[in-house]
Amino acid sequence: MNASQQTIINDSNIHYYALLYCADRNHPDLPADLRNNITNWDTSRVTYMSGLFSNCETFNEPLEWNTSNVTDMSYMFRNCVTFNQPLHFSDTSNVTDMSYMFATCLIFNQPLDFNTSNVTDMPFMFAGCISFNQPLHFNTSNVTNMRGLFSNCVSFNQPIHFSDTSNVTDMSFMFAKCESFNQPLDFNTSNVTNMDYMFDGADKYKQFRSREGLLNIHNSLSHVPAEQPLNHIEKFLADQNAIKGIAEFQGREEDVENLVARGGKVGFTFKRGKKRKTRKTRKTRKTRKTKRKT
Repeated sequence: MNASQQTIINDSNIHYYALLYCADRNHPDLPADLRNNITNWDTSRVTYMSGLFSNCETFNEPLEWNTSNVTDMSYMFRNCVTFNQPLHFSDTSNVTDMSYMFATCLIFNQPLDFNTSNVTDMPFMFAGCISFNQPLHFNTSNVTNMRGLFSNCVSFNQPIHFSDTSNVTDMSFMFAKCESFNQPLDFNTSNVTNMDYMFDGADKYKQFRSREGLLNIHNSLSHVPAEQPLNHIEKFLADQNAIKGIAEFQGREEDVENLVARGGKVGFTFKRGKKRKTRKTRKTRKTRKTKRKT
């Protein structure tokens, strides 16, 4: 087949062709020029790649695709349990949805160079990628949902460079079960409304274990200078679910009080399986002493 007879791939047929290819690289229903050569398919006309290889459990080929017109890559490689090949996408600047893109890609561990400047949704993008351990440099200025982004990434412990998280509203379960993760974070959480179970089961995350650790959390998660009011970190620490599952907080009680107490109680969740304990503030203890004297 010469160039003029090359198969045109578009939104109406790419999912069908991908399904055939996943079943058999030489499937008789595939056009001859698409057999045995998915790496170099001409995808320049495609806009929709959601679920393209979803559940293709044996798929494991590199891709060098023109993705300049693609807007949706959600679920693209979900449950590709043997996939671990380089991805060279020409341009992903028009993509808005990367939800579940690599979810349950059990052995995937490749560097990614995506333009994510227009992505709004990243929930569970790497969920269950138990082998993934690559640093990430993403433009996240338009992302609003990071729910479960790295959940169950048990090997992940690399720097995360997200350009801007000021529009994110949901970070719940973001690092849940990230058993190896212990990296500093530089997140603006000023608009986050849900941090439930954000670090649930992240047992090696040590940023909470000292006065300096709390300052780091304050600076990295609230994006407010340490000498300013601690409204965001108060909200974070007051969320009893946000740090559920982290190994027991290790630090002097007065350090916690000096950082986050405002004349009341500050709740922290301790090791899983133990009842939550509530630290009392100095003010509370002083009040009790006064009552005893009288």
